[in-house]
Amino acid sequence: MHHLGERTRQALRASWEEALVLAGKYALWARLAGEAGLAPVQEEFRACARQTLTHAEVWLRCLAEGKAPAAADALEQALRAERALWSDALRARARAARGEGHADIANLLERAGEVSCAREERLRALYDEVRAGEVYDRREQAVWVCSHCGWAHLSARAPEVCPLCGHGRDGFLRAPQ
Repeated sequence: MHHLGERTRQALRASWEEALVLAGKYALWARLAGEAGLAPVQEEFRACARQTLTHAEVWLRCLAEGKAPAAADALEQALRAERALWSDALRARARAARGEGHADIANLLERAGEVSCAREERLRALYDEVRAGEVYDRREQAVWVCSHCGWAHLSARAPEVCPLCGHGRDGFLRAPQ
């Protein structure tokens, strides 16, 4: 790839952000169509969500000049986004709603902020594991569960291959403690 000009970089960033928002809307609309019993509409919205998310990935790779961002970089961005969401945006929106007499909505916004804060904590732990090279190799024993078949294994290391279904190490998740 070649070095991007500033206007091209801005256009790609705007396209990436717009595609992410639209993909989220399509996913939500698919859920609502399913709840309404409109399976053909639900499936079309799901397809639109997948396609639009693929477009977002294309724009992101262009921004990164052909590469996907490293997991640690994506986690850093996620940490910043979650911190901004719960510590600034949702708190301010809750104050505004409460100020206009909408305590019920303010409470919902505050609860969403609590979820975002907890998500930031989980992402921080993953970020630390990635940086330390401890995603699949731990200092202490853990229960590793194959996300494909559910087989569980107690060890400091995730198995290289699931002995039940044959999927690789990347399919193992650490069970919550």
